[in-house]
Amino acid sequence: MKRRINPNGYDIIVFDCDSTLSAVEGIDLLAEKHGVKEQVKEITHHAMNGHTSYAEALEMRLSLVKPNKSDLIWLGKKYIEMITRGTKNLISGLKNKGKSIYIISGGFENALHIFAQHIGVPKSHVFSNKLLFDSRGKYRSFNHENPLSHNHGKKIVLKKIAEMGSTMFVGDGVTDLEAKDVVDLFIGFGGIKVRDIVKKEADIFIEDKTLTKIGKIASGRQVFDRGGMMAINARHRAYPE
Repeated sequence: MKRRINPNGYDIIVFDCDSTLSAVEGIDLLAEKHGVKEQVKEITHHAMNGHTSYAEALEMRLSLVKPNKSDLIWLGKKYIEMITRGTKNLISGLKNKGKSIYIISGGFENALHIFAQHIGVPKSHVFSNKLLFDSRGKYRSFNHENPLSHNHGKKIVLKKIAEMGSTMFVGDGVTDLEAKDVVDLFIGFGGIKVRDIVKKEADIFIEDKTLTKIGKIASGRQVFDRGGMMAINARHRAYPE
């Protein structure tokens, strides 16, 4: 059952990062940098569309890429370079309205901290995978105890955050959709990549190239397209503002 926008808005706004806040798919860029793009791209595609478990896909991709510590600094800059249009203004506006902003991502801590600082999200509000390196900064492994390295990890992390107030989650992939039932509203973002299952099952689905509408939904305001209908999933009822 799809849920309606809360007219009172939401206290906590949580974002996925890759293909949501930024047009980057971090592991894919790292794979290209290390010459294993096609192998990793195929694994990513299957995982994001629900055909391969996330935990299995993470292990497989990292074993191929083996990113070093300096790669993650490079990746953090790529997140900034390919930021989704309007993101910095959106985050600033939400914070000015007293909203708490979080990022939950299957991406990698070092890179995401660089990006989060750029858009004004504190490190303490960023949840991601942590890679382990040797003394020379070469890839060794990843933290297997981190919930985000396993299936339904986002759901586990989000459930704790949602205990602090009404929560809205924005993401593009199946691992985001899995967390739908622990938040008050799940918005599928298809402005960069459209995942069919997310489009079908999200409470609201946005295909704009910008995240601007998120600010209005977070505040409880209704969003209309040019035809006067609510610009959301077609199966979700439109009603007056």
